Amino acid sequence: MGRRMATTLSWLRRDADAKCEQAWINSFRSPKVQGHNYLALQSLKGADVIPSAVKGGPWISRFGESPQLIARTVRCITNHAPIGAYYERFNIPETTACPCGASRMTRWHILAACRLYACKTIPSTLHGLAAFLKDNPGVFSYTKTRPHAGEG
Repeated sequence: MGRRMATTLSWLRRDADAKCEQAWINSFRSPKVQGHNYLALQSLKGADVIPSAVKGGPWISRFGESPQLIARTVRCITNHAPIGAYYERFNIPETTACPCGASRMTRWHILAACRLYACKTIPSTLHGLAAFLKDNPGVFSYTKTRPHAGEG
């Protein structure tokens, strides 16, 4: 290793981290790993948002100011949220209807069609999802409070 052992050890750590992250990214891109319920988002530059541990990664760095906000983000992205489609998929005895009157509350209904939530456009970027979740603090939350029509 020579006289610069710390530099070499540091390089080995960085190299191991880079290889681990690349393996994670390669695995994540597989549809079997993502699953069919994963909400694919893009950065403002149009690139797919992929997981990373660098500086908190894209999701935590964007949503990490609040544990509640990051929890709602993960629920939305993974489609494991307290909504009708989730209750139906896992046979949970809760209503599957939306309070707006739609027969089934799905993630896409909430993001694109529900009149109870404020949404100017369907969030396709991480930035757009952040804005949507901040504008609608009860969405994808386990609190029993629901928005009222016109308050979105």
